[in-house]
Amino acid sequence: MNASIYFITGVCGVGKSAIIPRLRLRLPKDRFDVHDFDERGVPTNASRAWRISETQYWIEQGMMNVKKGISTIICGFANPEERPQLVVEEGVSVNYILLDADEATVQARLSGRYQDRERINEIQRVSGGSVESFIHQNVTFLPTLRAICRHAGCAVVDTNRQTIEMVADEVVHRLLNDDGSGVSTNIV
Repeated sequence: MNASIYFITGVCGVGKSAIIPRLRLRLPKDRFDVHDFDERGVPTNASRAWRISETQYWIEQGMMNVKKGISTIICGFANPEERPQLVVEEGVSVNYILLDADEATVQARLSGRYQDRERINEIQRVSGGSVESFIHQNVTFLPTLRAICRHAGCAVVDTNRQTIEMVADEVVHRLLNDDGSGVSTNIV
């Protein structure tokens, strides 16, 4: 297996952050470096420009790892449609795995997540809107992201009615068995 860069993407509420500790435990540390897209912090009113800049940062980190034979996994929202705006060295593979769930599941997960004042304040800070607006944006963008990922050839992991352990198992299986052609087709 050649070292690559993998974005585990999806709207909020599909399980991206929840699988991070499980990926870190299950993937060989000498072959995989796992990160949370937001681990460097999210600015107030996070914009598309910030997300693209942060995606470029993670690609640069991943390219350094590729030179050492290590794959980088970044869990967080990344849009495959923005790929042409990013600088990637020739021959470096940038792959996307979509964690997916139906709209009702995402709505229920997010509604349950934003109950305490601290979480409500944080989502209002980074999104610039209400919790209800944030949930609505994620639920309504879900079909669009699904279509973008289908067009880009991304692998899809359905998180409906699956435990986080089951989702992590499927992602680990895909990563360990990727031959460079099956996770997505975004090779530069």
